[in-house]
Amino acid sequence: MNLILFTINILLIINKLLLINGLPPILCPSPIALRDTSNPTTVVGNGTVSSCNEMNLAIALSLGGIITFNCSSNGQSVTIDIHNQLNVANT
Repeated sequence: MNLILFTINILLIINKLLLINGLPPILCPSPIALRDTSNPTTVVGNGTVSSCNEMNLAIALSLGGIITFNCSSNGQSVTIDIHNQLNVANT
């Protein structure tokens, strides 16, 4: 019983402090904005699942910039198996 009363009193004190002082400032920065992909440097794939492969991905990564994917016109999930080291351009 004493623990329940103690907990209630602590919550009441916190509530009063929030009413007097307001909420604390937000300490976490806002997430980064989404990147505009409307003008990609490279598009991996031509609309078919088979066109989204390791070779085409490797070429796109070596060029750098904004890379988008066009692997399926019906929203099908596509997995690109990677068997070799991929080099990524720093752009």
